Amino acid sequence: VEVAESKRKQIKSLCGIAEDATSASFFNRGLGPVDAILLAFDLRVNATVTSLNLRLNRIGNVGAEALAGALRVNATVTVINVLKNELTEEGAQKLVEVAESKHNQIKTLCGIADDTTAVDFGGWGLGPADAILLAFDLRVNATVTRLDLSGNGLSDKSKSVVRQAWRHRSDGLRL
Repeated sequence: VEVAESKRKQIKSLCGIAEDATSASFFNRGLGPVDAILLAFDLRVNATVTSLNLRLNRIGNVGAEALAGALRVNATVTVINVLKNELTEEGAQKLVEVAESKHNQIKTLCGIADDTTAVDFGGWGLGPADAILLAFDLRVNATVTRLDLSGNGLSDKSKSVVRQAWRHRSDGLRL
């Protein structure tokens, strides 16, 4: 990465993202923290990617911190999905803080589209960090009117985080 930083104008991607790509999916690719650090470099130099799918990897808190640093300076990413990435609550919170600081640039950390009304995450094995990411999405996306989180075994604390973000909606929440 250090060599890449020094040759930033010559190297366009360490992860194979095409220079003009608007989306990049690394869904279930087994990415770990080092991969996320390399991807963070790409996000710092890429000005075309608006959507990034990292769901179902293992980036952990080290990867989340690297991505958070890149998202602070990236001006194009609006959709990112980091569900199921072995994050702790602290790692998820770092991503939420960056997303909140971007003043509505980042619309989702869970890959929920702007116009989505029903979300079914039932039985996905979501954990406490995922509940924090989802709570961010619910705060910024008012179109979701039905949400199924049944079968995830969420703790009372995680359920409370989601309920708090859902509080301005009527029904439609299944925990």
